[in-house]
Amino acid sequence: MEKGVLRDDPNASLYDKVCELCGSMRNLLLCSRCRSTWYCCKEHQTSHWKHHKVSCKKPQNPTTEMSRRLDSSMKPGLRANMPDREDASDIIATVGSSESDILKQDTHEIKSRGRPFTAPLPRENSAASKPSETEVNKSSMKPDITTSEEFDAVTEHLREIAIMVAKNLREFGISVVDDFCGQIKGLSILDQVKALYRKGMFRDGQLVSQRADCSTKKIRGDQIVWVQGGEEGCNHIGDLISYMDTVMFLAAQNIRRYTIKSRTEAMVACYPGNSECYVRHVDNPNQDGRCVTCIYYLNRNWDVEKDGGLLCIYPEGHDGIAQIEPKFDRLLFFWSDRRNPHEVFPAHSTRYAITVWYYDRDERAQALKRYKKDEGNAQVNEKKMKSEHL
Repeated sequence: MEKGVLRDDPNASLYDKVCELCGSMRNLLLCSRCRSTWYCCKEHQTSHWKHHKVSCKKPQNPTTEMSRRLDSSMKPGLRANMPDREDASDIIATVGSSESDILKQDTHEIKSRGRPFTAPLPRENSAASKPSETEVNKSSMKPDITTSEEFDAVTEHLREIAIMVAKNLREFGISVVDDFCGQIKGLSILDQVKALYRKGMFRDGQLVSQRADCSTKKIRGDQIVWVQGGEEGCNHIGDLISYMDTVMFLAAQNIRRYTIKSRTEAMVACYPGNSECYVRHVDNPNQDGRCVTCIYYLNRNWDVEKDGGLLCIYPEGHDGIAQIEPKFDRLLFFWSDRRNPHEVFPAHSTRYAITVWYYDRDERAQALKRYKKDEGNAQVNEKKMKSEHL
């Protein structure tokens, strides 16, 4: 494959406009072949070519293509029920999704190739079938991994997924992976999630508001439980988290804008099916450290026209609306900040998902510093009020 020449392109995506090799943000030029990767000089492009050539493909007008993909899946019945984007913009919450839980949580380090696990493997005879721009190649399950060769094959498969996830995030801000774990593993994860729900482990999701005059307005109707993956009866959920971590660890190497080294616990969520929804919001509007949202869906035979529960993302800078059906074994990545306002439409059937947020190291450190300062001030004020009433 021949390298593209470097050209300046001020209209290209700004999601990750840094040199892929050194992270520099100065004197950047765009690879003319894929038009999504930046370098500060010809020498750095040449040095990075052995890695970049895997994903360097000539696009067909990327901006138009993204708009087409975002809108092409819009079904007639759904289109009629879509809210006007401008009319709905005033209900974006100023408090992020589960922000209070996030600030109180310990961070969890991510790494590639954690403990041995049952993992997704490429389908047979799929070597020539490389992942597409927004839908990564399918995967099937092998019951057990018993050799280092099999484990290496799993890691390589996840590496291919990670390459496309990083590319899609840079170019579009969203990436979808279907058939991520395979049916056997996906059903095992679903069984453990249902068991947690039957045990009464879930609680109402955080309620947040936009203005004082709507302080009692409930904007999210899901129930949640936080899981680390090592708890009794959560081993398959733990494996899923390990898969996610591996993909994010490898993808982060090609997302130079952020230093991604840690994550939240996994938030297991259930919409019980009584038309609960989550109005349009941003996961991280206040710089709490989250930079990438990763959601895994567990809903078998889901029919969005009957069951509802559609996730709509309104990517900043694009005219289209990304409609994500919460299909079984689907994995979704998107930027957590104000670039991706999103909402969950009313769910008429029980809807399960597992979400992990990945942190930017520097933003997370600053957020924790602010939180501890605010917490300290609150304690001082509380003591002062108590002393005044003595």
